[in-house]
Amino acid sequence: MNNNYMYSNYPGSNIRVTPSRGGQMQDMYNDNMLSPFVGKSASFYLTFNNSNEWRDTIFKGNIQDTNKDYTTIVDSTTNKPVLLWNKYIDYIILDT
Repeated sequence: MNNNYMYSNYPGSNIRVTPSRGGQMQDMYNDNMLSPFVGKSASFYLTFNNSNEWRDTIFKGNIQDTNKDYTTIVDSTTNKPVLLWNKYIDYIILDT
């Protein structure tokens, strides 16, 4: 499948427009926005729709690492590492 489209508002135009992918804003948020806060304390609010036990969950701890798919924190109560899938994060409150 060819993902290049011709921009045809002007006669003779040969400008190519590439459609954006769906997760582009999510990637930008985690890679650029959260990285400066590595080592800081934060509260992560997650929703797991298909689980009654874990439906709305809050994780609190120090941010260890972040990338486009996962964020790793060290839980402040158990001192254990927790791997959070960014897909389920609703919002984050940073304790700065």
